[in-house]
Amino acid sequence: MSTESDISHVIDDPKIQRLTASITSSYCQLLGHRLVPPNDQELAHAELTKELYELPPVILAHDGSEDPKFTYVNLAAQRLFEYSWDQFLTLYSRQSAEPDEQATRREMLLRAAKDGFISDYSGIRVSSTGRRFQIENATIWNLTDPHGKPVGQAAMFDDWRYV
Repeated sequence: MSTESDISHVIDDPKIQRLTASITSSYCQLLGHRLVPPNDQELAHAELTKELYELPPVILAHDGSEDPKFTYVNLAAQRLFEYSWDQFLTLYSRQSAEPDEQATRREMLLRAAKDGFISDYSGIRVSSTGRRFQIENATIWNLTDPHGKPVGQAAMFDDWRYV
């Protein structure tokens, strides 16, 4: 699982800071409100990255490849899925679901890609130790870079239960 040293490794990484900016700005553009509550002024990259990493809802992101790999997971995701940061980033996102959930998962990702976001996804996921859990009302949104180029998708949920 994650340690305090993992947190600084995440927060100080410029690539992760850019991805965090993409996750938060894409969410705001598509859903019309902020993912991270605003301060009196914009947060610095490291502060924004720390805020997102420590948010209570599960937040994950994968790249835009044909068989996408995870590129970001916050601490809540690491705890629920029972993977460390480094372990998570070696996984294809499809590996978060059991084989019989793959078609439904794929359809959901395609629908989000077409519509920009969805906020009604439910499905079964599985942790590294085989613990199955049902997620409800997950929001999935498309990620873009500062130039509007698609760079993947992100998901957020806080409604789940073990099954």
